[in-house]
Amino acid sequence: MSQNTEAGLTDIVNAEDADVSWHFPLALVLLTIAFFIALYHGTVWSMITVWAESDTFAHGFVIFPISAFLVWRKRHELAMVQPVPVRYGPAVLVIPGFCWLLGYVSDVQVVQQYCFVTAIILLVWVLLGWKVVKLLAFPLGYLLFAVPFGKFLVPLMIEFSAVFAINALRFTGIPVFADGTSFSTPGANWIVLEVCSGMRYMIAALVVGTLYAYLTYRSQIRRLLFVLITIVFTLIASGMRVYIIVMIGHFIDMRYAKGFDHLFIGWVFFGIVMLLLFWIGSLWREDDSQVPADNPVSYMGRQAGGVKRSRFVIIGMASLIVLSVWPAVGSWIDSRTAQNIEASLPVPVASAGWSLSPQLVDDWAPHYFGYDAEVHQTYQKDGRKVGVYLPYYQVQRQGAELINDRNRILETSPKVWRKGGQENTAITVSGQKINALQTRLRSTRGNLLVYQWNWIDGTYVSSPRLAKLLEAKNKLLGRQLPSAAIILYTDYLEDSDDAARAIQSFINDMLPEIERSLDLAAGHDK
Repeated sequence: MSQNTEAGLTDIVNAEDADVSWHFPLALVLLTIAFFIALYHGTVWSMITVWAESDTFAHGFVIFPISAFLVWRKRHELAMVQPVPVRYGPAVLVIPGFCWLLGYVSDVQVVQQYCFVTAIILLVWVLLGWKVVKLLAFPLGYLLFAVPFGKFLVPLMIEFSAVFAINALRFTGIPVFADGTSFSTPGANWIVLEVCSGMRYMIAALVVGTLYAYLTYRSQIRRLLFVLITIVFTLIASGMRVYIIVMIGHFIDMRYAKGFDHLFIGWVFFGIVMLLLFWIGSLWREDDSQVPADNPVSYMGRQAGGVKRSRFVIIGMASLIVLSVWPAVGSWIDSRTAQNIEASLPVPVASAGWSLSPQLVDDWAPHYFGYDAEVHQTYQKDGRKVGVYLPYYQVQRQGAELINDRNRILETSPKVWRKGGQENTAITVSGQKINALQTRLRSTRGNLLVYQWNWIDGTYVSSPRLAKLLEAKNKLLGRQLPSAAIILYTDYLEDSDDAARAIQSFINDMLPEIERSLDLAAGHDK
C-alpha cells in the first residue's frame, strides 16, 4: 500500500462523520458490557458465589474465557463483516430487563442470571448487528452454560440412578430391599444422595460435549445428535456408577465405596465414559473449512459501510439507559416494602384433646434458613405424638425466603436420617382437598412420616412456582407477603398408613389454632 493511500485511509477513519473501522465498535461493545456488569454487579456476584461454593457449577469460571477464545477463532471471518448497530435493538432489551426484575422481586436468582447473560448476548447483537451475531452464534450461546442451572433435576437424577442400580443389582442376582432412593444389600445400607445423583457429571458432560460437537462437526444435525447421545450416555453412566460402587462394596471392601474413594471411582468412571464418547464421536469427524489468510488491512482498518460513530454511540447509550432502569426499579420496590422486620409467632394453643408435650417426637428437625420466627412444638393425644414445625417469614427477601433450595426436609449429607420416599398426597383442610408433600424418613431408631405444605398470607399453596409468582406480584404492588411452611410429623414402626391417619386427625383438630398463630404473626386479627 502506498503512503498516499495509507494517509487517505487515516483521514477517512479520523474524520468526524466518517465511516468507522472495527476499532470503535469493538471498544464500544466492551465498554458497554463493562458498564452493564457494573449495573448488575449483584447478579454477577451471585453467579461467582455459586461457582466457588459448588463443585457442580465450578465450570462457570471457564465459560467466559472459552467463549472469548471461540470469538478469537472467528477473527478472520469477522474482519470481512461490517458491524452495523440495530436501530430498534434497545427496545428489545426491555424484555430481559423486565424478566430480570421479575426474578429480582421474587428472589429467583437463576432467572436474574439467565436474563443477565441473555442481555450480554443481545448487547452484542444491538451494537454489532445480525451478520456479526450469526457468526458468533455458538460462542455467545455458550455463555448460557455460565448460569448455575439444573438443581431442580437433582431429585429426578437421584431417582433414576437409584432405580437403575437396584434393577441392575437384582438382575445380577444380588438381593435388594428398596424403599424409594434407599436400599439395602446383604451387609450394607445404601442411599443415593445429591452428591451421588450424577448431576455434576451430567452438567460437565454437557459443557464439554457441546464444545466438542461444535469443534468437531460442521453439520448442525451431527452436532445436535452428539449432544443428545452425550445426555443419554451420561444418564446411563450415572446409574452404572452407583451400581459399580455398590458391587465394589459388596464383593471387595466397603471402605472403597465410601468417602474419597467413592468420589474418585465416580470421576474415573466418568472420565472413561467421556473418552469412549469422544472416540465414538471422532469416527464421524468433519474437517474444518478453510478460513481466509490473515489480512492486517482488512482486519484492522475495514470500513463499516457508511455507519457513523454517532449512530453507534446513540444506540449504545440508549441500550444502557434501558438496562439501567430495572435495578433502579428494583431498589425502589425494596424501599416500598422494606420495614422493621420484627416478627413474633405464638405457639399454637392446644385444643380438641391435644396437649403440649415436653418431649419431641424425635431429635429430627427440618433445615430452614433466614426465617424471622419459628415454632417447633410437640403435641400429644391418646398416646400419639405429632410434631409441628413452623418457619415464618414476615417479609421475604434475598436469602430469607420460604421457597429456597437451601430449605429442605433433610440435610444434604444426613448422618442419622435418610429419605425413604417422597410423594405428593392429598389432605383435607377445612373440608377441602389440598396437596401436601409426604416424606418418609428412616433411621436406626425408627421411622418418621412428614407432611409439608406452604401458607402464604392466608392461602395454601403447594406449587413452588405459584408461590414465587405470588411473591413477585405482591412486591410489584408494594405489599409484604408473610409466609410460612407448615410441617407436621409423627413416628411409626411399620404401618405408615396409621401415621397418616394420625396426622389427618391432628389437622382436623389443630389446624385452626395453627392458622390463628400465623394470622397473629402477620397482624391479621381474627
